[in-house]
Amino acid sequence: MVAALVGLLVCGAPGIGPARAAHPEAQRRCAASAALEQLSPAPLHTEARLAQGAPVVVVAIGSSSTEGIGASSPASSYPARLQARLRRHCLTCVITVINKGVGGETVDQTLARFDRDVLVYRPNLVIWQVGSNDILRGEDLEAYIAAVTGGIGRLRAAGIEVVLMDMQFAPSLLVHPQVTAMESRLVEVAQTQRVALFHRFDIMEQWIVGGRFRFADMLSRDALHMTDASYDCLARLLSGALLHEARDRTP
Repeated sequence: MVAALVGLLVCGAPGIGPARAAHPEAQRRCAASAALEQLSPAPLHTEARLAQGAPVVVVAIGSSSTEGIGASSPASSYPARLQARLRRHCLTCVITVINKGVGGETVDQTLARFDRDVLVYRPNLVIWQVGSNDILRGEDLEAYIAAVTGGIGRLRAAGIEVVLMDMQFAPSLLVHPQVTAMESRLVEVAQTQRVALFHRFDIMEQWIVGGRFRFADMLSRDALHMTDASYDCLARLLSGALLHEARDRTP
């Protein structure tokens, strides 16, 4: 799959042009297992628009790790890096990634602003970061899952494709007794609702276990929020998944 990311440097679809080669060390550091670097089921309509060079609007919604807490600047948040990477690989495309992360939110607070912060933009794709704050605040797990399921339904009813992003692999979450149950239930929701789940938790665990990151490099001083380097890796993997599929669908 890492080789597939390298192959993204030249795309044959209209509007997708060559880009500068990524540093091999950055690719190695960000890499995860092949299954985790894919989106399944793939957001086919968004990928088709990328393949055609058509305008694409993505809304990234969630809490602090979407907002970019821990990054050195807003430009280093994962939505900003995702937009930069998508634009770099599709030079003539009009690609907009809108960051609507609000630190500290629970799922009910996020859902309450879907109309003004998501639907108004008529996005092709929503990347919804879920899980962390509700776990930390001890919210009822089943009520949380019901809320996420309802939110997915609202987005799909509006014709918007959805990618869920789960929790970060971080010490302050790992000690929580419900973290395993939350991860398991999010997998179930993604499967039953037939939307992709970007397995951030498992990816970050692989970075640590494989020695590609230390917690001190991957997380900021609060041992929860990510850093410039790990946010950039998220963007690298997400853009690679989207553009790899778009390239594969090029006539």
